[in-house]
Amino acid sequence: MNTGASGFRSIGVNKATVNEKTQTISKMTLNKSGVTAIKNLNPYEMQEMETMATCGGVSYEDFSNISTNTSINTLGNDASRNLQVRMKAGSWTQLRKVDFGTEGAVGFMLRARGTGTLEIRLNNRAASPAATVEFSSTGYSNHSIELDAETFRNVKTVYLVVTEATDAYLDAWQFTEMQTDAVAAPVGARTRASDGKYRLDGTIVNGKSSRKGIIVERVNGQGRKRVAK
Repeated sequence: MNTGASGFRSIGVNKATVNEKTQTISKMTLNKSGVTAIKNLNPYEMQEMETMATCGGVSYEDFSNISTNTSINTLGNDASRNLQVRMKAGSWTQLRKVDFGTEGAVGFMLRARGTGTLEIRLNNRAASPAATVEFSSTGYSNHSIELDAETFRNVKTVYLVVTEATDAYLDAWQFTEMQTDAVAAPVGARTRASDGKYRLDGTIVNGKSSRKGIIVERVNGQGRKRVAK
């Protein structure tokens, strides 16, 4: 039914049976449930904003709309490389089977430009926000907040809902996992560091270290992290 609305992205899929001998594909019946996910979504890896199960009121644009002289590698978006998501007030994206684990998430980072407010809602798009991110920047910047790990635990459906927006473009997001063997500095209080390996208390690791624990390695100037024990 055409309601006049736009900006929706809902993919209907179902299991298909392929006969390799006859090179034919069985007739499929599309439905909302579709096929079973092969794995849960890891929120602790950098995820592009265009990663979603369904959405409403969003549009997709190429990074070439930013500037004809802007090179891809300066945008910190080496996964999708060329897409940004434009969102207006009332637009949303849905993420299914987001696995926060048993420890939970203590932080959230949104990479965006423009001015707006994004609410993180859990399990129901109409639910009260579990967390809110306000952002305002002329260029793409990382906007970070702290979270209550008790709220962000186990597998959940996550809605990213923009309630206010002025020329708002969103590029990527990432949650920060609770660490049980170290105390991390508050997300909003962290300052930009140079490339290298750091403990979670902020001290740099030079050469070999006899201390055991979680080491955070800055892998490029965009602030992406790789965690290894």
